[in-house]
Amino acid sequence: MNFLFTINDAYAEPVKPLLFSVYDNLGKGNNYYFIYEDLSDKSIVELTAFIEDKCFGTAKFVTFPYDEVLNGLPLTGNWSKEVYFRLFAPYIFTELDQIVYLDGDTIVTGKLEEIKKLQGDNSFVIAAVENDVQKENLERLGLVEQSVYVNAGVLVINLQQWREKCTYEKMLQYLLQWKGIMKFQDQDFINLLWQEHFRILPRSYNYMISLTERNPSYTVIPNPEICHYVFTKPWVDYFEYGTDGPYIYYLRKSGKKKEAFELKKKHTILRLKNNIKKELGLVKGKTIKK
Repeated sequence: MNFLFTINDAYAEPVKPLLFSVYDNLGKGNNYYFIYEDLSDKSIVELTAFIEDKCFGTAKFVTFPYDEVLNGLPLTGNWSKEVYFRLFAPYIFTELDQIVYLDGDTIVTGKLEEIKKLQGDNSFVIAAVENDVQKENLERLGLVEQSVYVNAGVLVINLQQWREKCTYEKMLQYLLQWKGIMKFQDQDFINLLWQEHFRILPRSYNYMISLTERNPSYTVIPNPEICHYVFTKPWVDYFEYGTDGPYIYYLRKSGKKKEAFELKKKHTILRLKNNIKKELGLVKGKTIKK
């Protein structure tokens, strides 16, 4: 299976558990494609060796060739320009018909049977999971109520159909036309462009694992296929949620046992401290800021 990642040096090390999770659940022979700009030669060498030696797959790195096109496109919050790179995959990997894009803060935890079924299927352009916020996003983009708004963290992209239905020149035209309303960059663009060509995946294929602690109404999925860390990232010392399990598991299994142990210890201590602060806050009748 073909997988796509758009990372920079900040993700070169943290992405390795994700890469290993692909192999661990899908086996040998997967192809790992990267579109990058700020990725050092050292990182490329190390990632290639990791993929070949640990994941038994092949790696291909392509420098993003359209940097001037991104000038003037919106970037909000902490997003970097890499979020746009996936939109250009159909015109970069012209030899491929389909690819699975994964955000660098995801972990594969299942066999991806529903995605496997889509191999060779030309009845869609984008397969993805519905975003939790529907009405607000649809209204913001001027889409009709019957439309659906998807999350772009996990995408099955039919590259062939994308190229056939939207030329590179036409995509640039749409980017310029819609840039004023694209609050969530590439995600908004995908929802505007491919509204009539979606295939909806089960929620377990983009399970926002930490949201279960922030939003009690978010449905807990016992056996997700792909976990997505959309808030604090699980590789940082200050990860405050009790949902680091999948990342720690694959960090350890990919050969970083000591690092996994130390990271888990730091997370556990932080949560204990936070729980104590909350208890003290209840006793004193004060609100403890997070």
